[in-house]
Amino acid sequence: MRQGLTIEMTTTRAGHPRLVRIAMLLLFLYAASPPAGALPVSSRAVLPDRYIVVYKPGFDVDRLSSELASRFGVRIGFNYRHALKGAAMSIPAPLLKLIQADPRVAYIEPDVVMTMAAQTLPTGVDRINADADPTANIDNVDDRVNADIAILDTGIDLTHPDINLFRYAYCKQQGFFYRCVEGDSGAADGNGHGTHVAGIAAALDNNSGVVGVAPGARIWAVKVLEDDGTGTLSQIIAGVDYVTANAADIEVANMSLTGAGSVQSLDDAITNAVNAGVTFVLAAGNERQDVSQVFPAGHPSAITVSALSDFDGAPYGNGSLSLNFGSCVENVDDSFACFSNYGSGVDIMAPGVQIRSTVPGGGTGFKSGTSMAAPHVAGAAALYLAQNPGASPATVKAALLAAGDTTPCANSADGTCADDPDGIQEPLLLLACDDVDGDGVCDDADNCPFTANAGQLDTDGDLAGDACDDDDDNDGLTDSFEASIGTDPLRADTDGDGLSDYAEVAYDGDATTYTPGADTDPTAADSDGDTLSDGEEVNTVGSSPLLYDTDGDGFDDGAEVAAGSDPVSASSYPIVSDGDLNGDGQVNAADVLIGLRIIQGQITPTTVQLSHGDVAPLAGGAPAPDGQFNLGDLLVIQRAALGEITL
Repeated sequence: MRQGLTIEMTTTRAGHPRLVRIAMLLLFLYAASPPAGALPVSSRAVLPDRYIVVYKPGFDVDRLSSELASRFGVRIGFNYRHALKGAAMSIPAPLLKLIQADPRVAYIEPDVVMTMAAQTLPTGVDRINADADPTANIDNVDDRVNADIAILDTGIDLTHPDINLFRYAYCKQQGFFYRCVEGDSGAADGNGHGTHVAGIAAALDNNSGVVGVAPGARIWAVKVLEDDGTGTLSQIIAGVDYVTANAADIEVANMSLTGAGSVQSLDDAITNAVNAGVTFVLAAGNERQDVSQVFPAGHPSAITVSALSDFDGAPYGNGSLSLNFGSCVENVDDSFACFSNYGSGVDIMAPGVQIRSTVPGGGTGFKSGTSMAAPHVAGAAALYLAQNPGASPATVKAALLAAGDTTPCANSADGTCADDPDGIQEPLLLLACDDVDGDGVCDDADNCPFTANAGQLDTDGDLAGDACDDDDDNDGLTDSFEASIGTDPLRADTDGDGLSDYAEVAYDGDATTYTPGADTDPTAADSDGDTLSDGEEVNTVGSSPLLYDTDGDGFDDGAEVAAGSDPVSASSYPIVSDGDLNGDGQVNAADVLIGLRIIQGQITPTTVQLSHGDVAPLAGGAPAPDGQFNLGDLLVIQRAALGEITL
């Protein structure tokens, strides 16, 4: 449900000046969200393909991580240099054994989700790389950004432990006029909107609650909207006037509110505030219309912000969520927020869906809207001004736009937002980040962080870019190694036998070399020629893919499987029952003599002889084997040799 202010217009009959109550909208939307407050205790959850790799002493962490990333195409999340020597890595399953086998690796553990009463990195802060910005310096240590941000809103929780509240003023009506009274406790937020906005911009980096874009920046709470969300144009202009009066101290002002139509006086007030040196950030609005239809959004001297739908704090559209905002349903990660206003008056985009931030009472909660997008930009402006004191609002705006990501969406082939109604791609706010290879792609999103590849091509979709992927079929063997042994580097199972090339090369326990005879042949489906494929023998039958007759019973593994006997047990073998004891293809006196010697104990029958000689008793003239060779079997063989019967 959208919350707004009621339009009330009154004019005296004598034509005295009108007092106009403007319909301003608090630009956030309520949607189905987890409750605010402390996170619940959750069970240990393993993150797929993500591991902590610990190195043995004596190795340079950065060099070793770079080498492993280059050799195997794995992604490095963080390098640990002090409390631990190692790295957080994203490792596809086929590569895990290879990295485990590296003699420089001490051990590997899976990365897991741990839930506790500690600081949360909101997805919006994560997505714009504020956590990688050196001035933000997000490290759970409260070393505050040296900048001042005015939040013109419903006030702020004056005692919230996660907000560095520097000053507060309540812009309230006194007689016919409005004035902003500093220190008035009426500036406390009874609505929740202003507190949430302030936290996005600058929540403390204190290992508690959430962290903002410009952690610990000094917040000036300027209450221009009442607790029920209503306010007047004059009240709001009073707030802008207060900010302008303090322009020597306030560098950035955020206004997450809007109204229908246009108002020159507020536009002029903002223009003068900007001319005084304050960078103004405005929310675009949530009406799914062009910003030219609302105010103050679209002000040419300010920075107007639309909303990106981002569910997981990362690019590529892998997040999953569905939120019903009444006017629309948002269920596409990394797309233009379905509720956001648009148009040529929009300058930049920032995350605005399901944003976690501070709420009154000391806790945190989730809200969505361009109200949530705007303070991301306000925080970014504060960071820029902390780095570049005295920079003009125009310079700040130009710098943020120039650094933005022009292809932030995942619902089109070229990275633009296919669902943005105006077809104009405003850049996504993006702050400084680590970019080791200097290709313009931040390391936390780069699929080849140590090899320049601005295009991020990843043909096989394994999250390792083509530029650094030396295992194109992801079978655990490098392309160069496969070329040396004759396997296909684009097929994980060259011979199609059900065993990957890696499994065949590593059959002897060593995946670094291929040893014919000790390893199965990755270019031949049946290494031992027993008619069973290597994969069938290893995965199903349990026989050796290197032995024609695994149990040595005289019958090849394929024949045993075909006959229903066990190829790994010498006591289990096919029963042929044809009387041919010497294997010459016929039953004659020679077979009778062999049978006689067996009966007399002169020789011990082989498994093959027992299989062929077990022909008695006869049932309806056909052998009915009883599992042993005795006089009855010899007599039947003798009759066959004399031509009396045919076996």
